[in-house]
Amino acid sequence: MAGISVILIAAILILSIKDRPKLVSQLNNVGKNKLISSPSYFPEFSSPDLFGAQRNSVDFRGKYVYVQFVKDLRDNNLGFIIELLSKYTKRTDFLALVISENAHNSKSFLLPEDPIYVIAGKYDEFKSLFGASLCCDIFSLYDKEGKLLYSNYSQNNEDGIKHMLTRYIDKQQFSFRTIISEGRNIADIDWLEQINLLVNQNKGKYYVVCLMAHVCSSCTSGSIIDRLNLYYEKSSNNGIMNVIILLNHSYDDIQILRKHFNIKYDLIAADDKLTSTWRTFANEYGEAELTNVAMLLNAKGDVINIMEPSCGCFDDFFNKLRITIGEQEYEE
Repeated sequence: MAGISVILIAAILILSIKDRPKLVSQLNNVGKNKLISSPSYFPEFSSPDLFGAQRNSVDFRGKYVYVQFVKDLRDNNLGFIIELLSKYTKRTDFLALVISENAHNSKSFLLPEDPIYVIAGKYDEFKSLFGASLCCDIFSLYDKEGKLLYSNYSQNNEDGIKHMLTRYIDKQQFSFRTIISEGRNIADIDWLEQINLLVNQNKGKYYVVCLMAHVCSSCTSGSIIDRLNLYYEKSSNNGIMNVIILLNHSYDDIQILRKHFNIKYDLIAADDKLTSTWRTFANEYGEAELTNVAMLLNAKGDVINIMEPSCGCFDDFFNKLRITIGEQEYEE
């Protein structure tokens, strides 16, 4: 549709990446396969555990299953897992599976009858079996029917694990709409003042405001950036869409991300108010619940659609965006 111009603003707040070498390493070593990928159900396997007992997929049926990959399972790693899951290992409908390459003296922390099974020496084999990225330790949760509910990086992500267990097992689910509801105008949200200023500078255009806690090629953030890149590439010749990403990053890190994801549109650093407020929300509600949230704004700055982790509406959100800007003929 001629005359319709869309600006996508993604406010990507990277809360846990602290040094540039680590960022470069993560981006260079992660492939394009998605963390939550095939298979989407608990896979079939048979393998001896740390105590020599044969563990089979059938052992996990009818239970919530927490899966934790830890490349090097040492005392502090296993102790952390045992404490973190202590509330749930008392349940008869919960089991944990820990996959490691080196288990060291883990036997001293567990008993053969404990509901935490450790399988050592098959880290890469089980990573492939579970369809997980091979570069990083991850955690996952499966429901009683064996369906994958959630998966993410586990490094420095204690809050994310706790909120995942609370959401899916305790059924205490948070919604981003608690903070911002559809129909609200961006001008009424004080901590999004930076975005409101950009909206006022480009009146009459649609916006997507996207908030992320992590950026990596193999998780949802990478998929979102890939989708934005696709839309931008298809619309760059006719001026239908412009893209701006706001990041809580240094200038050099922004350039690293730009190069890795081949981003041709503008990247701008988020201001202090936006960064501080988002950190507050993450501490209160859990970072996992505030990752990969997106809002679609109309030309007046009203929020007309929201995408959040708990809604499972990734494709629906982008389909509505495509219809909104009148580009129904785009092929994904």
